[in-house]
Amino acid sequence: MEAAALGVPAGLVGAAAIRAMQIYSATATGDPRLEPLRWPVAVATVGVFGVKASPAIARARIVLPAQENSFGGAVGDKSASVGPSVTPWQLSRALAMQLGLWTPAASGLSAQGERDAYVADAASWTIWRQARNAARAFKSKLAAANGDVADAIRRWNGSGPAAEKYALEASDKATSFCGGLG
Repeated sequence: MEAAALGVPAGLVGAAAIRAMQIYSATATGDPRLEPLRWPVAVATVGVFGVKASPAIARARIVLPAQENSFGGAVGDKSASVGPSVTPWQLSRALAMQLGLWTPAASGLSAQGERDAYVADAASWTIWRQARNAARAFKSKLAAANGDVADAIRRWNGSGPAAEKYALEASDKATSFCGGLG
């Protein structure tokens, strides 16, 4: 099917594909755990942020999973009020609900029932949906941080000393993996 048949100018599709390839190239990390995430991150970054998306956004998004023990279906923040957090990006239930990325299918669930439903539903998400949801969530954090990528990373992990440490570690990882956030 041609792009024009979808109502999208072919030049825009070409520009998006080129930008996604550029962002993919800018996110090389050398970490084999992150390699399967690079293309979904690149495509989701362009899809959510547009063709003028900065590679810094994708670099930040690619290092977020490196900061967590979030591979192999790990569930974090189980006892946190915003939790649990799922996918390699550790997207919290509260943020997913706030942004309309997830709503419980059943109403009247207990708090634990809602948490369990989120984990179960997220387990069925494809890597593409996970990357897109994480991109939308990161965009909200970036907006709250007035475009400051390092501050958006800190906000991703909440507030306080642990979040500050997390942001510094993520920035260091971005520097060592792919030349920094800038």
